[in-house]
Amino acid sequence: MNNKIPERLIKRIPFKYAIIICQLGEILSEEMIMENAIRVTKKKYGVETLTSEDMEEIKKGLQRARYWVESFGPDTVKIKITKELLSDSAQGITDKQRKVLETFINDFPARDWDEDSLQNYIFNIGKEFDGNYKETFQLFYRLLIGKNFGPRLAPFLLSLDKEWIIERFKKAI
Repeated sequence: MNNKIPERLIKRIPFKYAIIICQLGEILSEEMIMENAIRVTKKKYGVETLTSEDMEEIKKGLQRARYWVESFGPDTVKIKITKELLSDSAQGITDKQRKVLETFINDFPARDWDEDSLQNYIFNIGKEFDGNYKETFQLFYRLLIGKNFGPRLAPFLLSLDKEWIIERFKKAI
């Protein structure tokens, strides 16, 4: 065992994020998953580049997260995302919720979002059009993962392909 103190901190992907992104293999390639993991890790540490050690640690972090989800993860953290919209996910969408989705579809691709601005935007359009932002969040989760709850919505959306999200929501309308 090496008892030396490392000369520099090896950068690791946040485990909570790794738990989410490692489950998106149904709709994202391994390359896209790694790109997202790198982006998030760079942001966490406020750096522009990562070393080969950092990259290897990110890969290991994703493998550990996948193993944890499969072996020990409770149902509340497990995400089953399908390429096609589940038929019952879009049932019961109200006119107000349609307006929320239409507004989101128009605005989402037009901007470069960060987590906070996207989370606040969804909160605000839910409150404005539906009067109940909680139902808006539930609607988004239902259309994306078939549940009324899920991981923090903005980081989750930013992990996915924008065009895929837009097409998914258009099918629900």
